[in-house]
Amino acid sequence: MITRLRGDNAGTIPLVSPGSGLDCHLADTGLLPPGTRTAHLADACWVLTGPHLFTQLTADCGWSAEAYETWLAGMLAAAMLGPP
Repeated sequence: MITRLRGDNAGTIPLVSPGSGLDCHLADTGLLPPGTRTAHLADACWVLTGPHLFTQLTADCGWSAEAYETWLAGMLAAAMLGPP
């Protein structure tokens, strides 16, 4: 299951996982591109939202947290909805 950390809280909340609701909602509303495999979508979201990538881009590459957030929003939208 894909999760997103909640700041300094100990818990996590679901972001997307196959059959979790978000993927079904996007599919039901026709927003997922044809042929989208929800398992691959969940994997892509997991990779993009992992702490390792955040650390690489902010600490190692010098990105600001705001720049990472803006980039991540665009990447997640592209992964879930396809190109504009």
